[in-house]
Amino acid sequence: MKSRWGDILLWAARLEVAPASTSVYTAQAEEYLHYIHGRNPLNLVYLTNMGERGAKAGVGRSAMAFFHGWFSHDVALYDGESSKLGPAPGFLTGGPNMFYKPDGQYAPKEKIPPQGQPPMKSYLDWSAGWPENSWEVSENGIYYQAAYTFLAAAFASGSPSTEK
Repeated sequence: MKSRWGDILLWAARLEVAPASTSVYTAQAEEYLHYIHGRNPLNLVYLTNMGERGAKAGVGRSAMAFFHGWFSHDVALYDGESSKLGPAPGFLTGGPNMFYKPDGQYAPKEKIPPQGQPPMKSYLDWSAGWPENSWEVSENGIYYQAAYTFLAAAFASGSPSTEK
């Protein structure tokens, strides 16, 4: 949602919805990008494997596990911080989900994202199928990967273009 909100603000700036607020819209959109890039309560880049083993983007802490068929649970090459390679760099994880609930009594308690925490801390960097259902928190989706790409591209050259 952070990427989509940033995209809406960029479109508002570009379409001059409120010309006096264009710079405010642009600045807020950039803040959403910073949130994804680690300026958040967990100090975590929500893009996978952006550190030394992956993209080498100078990131100290990024997502290292996410629910995906190719980089699945307990695959020694790809899953988690202790894996040989880590997941492919640059996948945007789902992010915090304060509504996450594992399937009933089956999920081990240590895999439940922090309960009783603020909504933006309801995240756990892990990949597991049923009954833990980590896809509710860490799965990647093309629809928000695309929204993130649009947002990041707007700032890739320094400042977003407001040309029509």
